[in-house]
Amino acid sequence: DTLHLTVNPTYAVEDFREITSAELPHEWNGVTFTASGTRTAVLASAAGCDSTVTMTLTVTDVTGGEPFATVAYSGDSAVVRIFANEADPATKVSANYSLYKGNGLVQNVEEECGGALYIGTLLQGSLYGEHLLSATGNVPENTFHPANRPFDYLYFHFIDGRENVVTHGFTEPGDYTVVFEVTEETGGQDYTMLYDADLTHRIGGKNSTEGGVLCTAVVTFHVEAPDVPTVTGPELVLSSNDITEAVSTDTLTVEANGHDLNTKAAIFYTVLRDGEPLSMLSGEVTLTMETWFSGLNGYVGKQLTNGAGSIPDNTFRPVSSYLYNYLYLNYMGNTHNRIRATWHSAGDYAIAFSLVEMAGGSDLGLTWSAGNRLGGRSAHATGVVLATDTLRYSIAAPSQAAPTAIGEAADEETQQDVTLRPNPARERTVLTLGGEPKNAEVVVTDVNGREVHRSTAADVRIELDVRGWSEGVYFVTVREAAGTSVTRKLVVTK
Repeated sequence: DTLHLTVNPTYAVEDFREITSAELPHEWNGVTFTASGTRTAVLASAAGCDSTVTMTLTVTDVTGGEPFATVAYSGDSAVVRIFANEADPATKVSANYSLYKGNGLVQNVEEECGGALYIGTLLQGSLYGEHLLSATGNVPENTFHPANRPFDYLYFHFIDGRENVVTHGFTEPGDYTVVFEVTEETGGQDYTMLYDADLTHRIGGKNSTEGGVLCTAVVTFHVEAPDVPTVTGPELVLSSNDITEAVSTDTLTVEANGHDLNTKAAIFYTVLRDGEPLSMLSGEVTLTMETWFSGLNGYVGKQLTNGAGSIPDNTFRPVSSYLYNYLYLNYMGNTHNRIRATWHSAGDYAIAFSLVEMAGGSDLGLTWSAGNRLGGRSAHATGVVLATDTLRYSIAAPSQAAPTAIGEAADEETQQDVTLRPNPARERTVLTLGGEPKNAEVVVTDVNGREVHRSTAADVRIELDVRGWSEGVYFVTVREAAGTSVTRKLVVTK
């Protein structure tokens, strides 16, 4: 025989209540309260398992006859009740509220709390309230507007024992306190709105003058730091993790491992020395990061000057006007990145990589295969880290070569001299190179990355016949044997 055993968890529940001394003794799950305190009861759940319930009861003494307030909690909400006790039911009252985070008054609710404070008053079975973005205000002036009437005082006979719900939409972690000071109001003008079954008592009115404090209530909330989800599917894979050579080339690839291929992502990097981030790379390393792009049949990248950034935002410009800051996981898994480093100082270095999910933004037009775009721009990081890896360097003997700019500086000089005329072109255009061609290769692709021309430059002037090309935008790339390249946009008209 086979025994299948299911073990259900034991649940622990906390409950907080506030009552008045007039309501003592208070019975709860077979436990009798005669004063404030905390008690625990063990109950059986519906599944037959034990559940431990803890009750914390706060008792407010009302023997003095003064008005008082109670607070009862339910999840992320609290119910504040104000009682007249032996005070005149015709007394006009209001409650000033102040929102604190830690020990300080909140200055900007949206920035410090990450959401709004809600206060509402129960009337005929419905809550009338507002989502508040001010840390200070008044009940009812800022919260209670039935029939669009701006009350600023309520009668005790209306507010006595009535539910005022206080809750929040805070997302920033911390300890929050809402302090209510119930004040007596004088003067003012009543509204004609009635609320009881006999329709004899008015709710309150406007234009009153604030008096002394009758009682207070304190509501507290605790917001935990949210768990940042980490997706473990994708991987970052380095061809080497520990390098000792001063001059090296490493390859970084992305493996999707079944993750959604339409995920937008970027690879954030930080260069470190002895565990501390390097802000600038000058004097330490000549570092180039490049991504293979089949549409240009070569690597697209640049030499880096800052110690932190991302692929593609700081590295990938297949077209000068295309400012990518995310790539699709589908493309990342079908290409690779090359990291070339020349270290000029001995020491322990590292490049920490994080594959981070991106959201929003707008796609750019280049594709790497039919219907599959590379990525786009203007996206933002969601905070979800999909994968990490670290490339470590232990350099004992640094390169003796002086740190010089490669690629980018050469590109700038060449770019000033490479021209296409006429542009736009209808039948022919002449590509003029700056200086000797040096076995330069000329590749022309359309906006979808499809190659329409390839040749080797034998002269500084190359004539391109565009009569057989469709009308549209093309990219003419001149790639020299030294690895530098320049891309120009060509418009073909008919």
